[in-house]
Amino acid sequence: MAHKVLILSRKFREGNREYLDEFLARRGCEMIDREMRYPIDQAQLCDLASEAEGIITGLEWISPRVMEAAPNLRVVSAGGVGYDHIDVEEATRRNIAVGICAGCNNHSVSELAFAMMINLARNVLVVDRSIRDGEWFPYDRIPLEANSELWGKTLGIVGLGRVGKSTALLGKAFGMRVLAADIAWDLTFANEHGISYMPFEDVLRQSDFVSLHCPLDE
Repeated sequence: MAHKVLILSRKFREGNREYLDEFLARRGCEMIDREMRYPIDQAQLCDLASEAEGIITGLEWISPRVMEAAPNLRVVSAGGVGYDHIDVEEATRRNIAVGICAGCNNHSVSELAFAMMINLARNVLVVDRSIRDGEWFPYDRIPLEANSELWGKTLGIVGLGRVGKSTALLGKAFGMRVLAADIAWDLTFANEHGISYMPFEDVLRQSDFVSLHCPLDE
């Protein structure tokens, strides 16, 4: 009998259903095929999870209440890297394994970080609004000298893990000096790509841009 998997992420469910069904079937699993009303609240989630042996969640809160409603639940996996929406302590108490999709969004996050940096350096959003309002350039809001290049600037990265390294490589491609602060140093990577490790305070002091790529530590 196939193991029942509840997939909450709309992107996963609707992206390529045929491939997903085949992927699960090869592993002795099947997707719980139920209609879902987004956003999924706790009451609906408890109902959906009642038969689940596994849950792949988007950002839905996998609470003790949900786990209580799913007596057969054995594993919960985040659809991304963050797992702060899963009650890990309760899952551990119930012997439910918790997983993440490590490395699935390295490039997405680093590209978004650079989109923000380019916007800050070139005032893209301000100029866009100005043009839409019929102005050519908002001289009253942006002095010409405020526009700058990323090339030659210093990028500080706090947390040189998977995402941090992807961001660092983009920084080098843009011709930036890259600094990093981390509790663990990967000197092989740093030496290979010309990245300098230093204390957190020094990274903040020397950087034109700072990009945070570390998990929340309470």
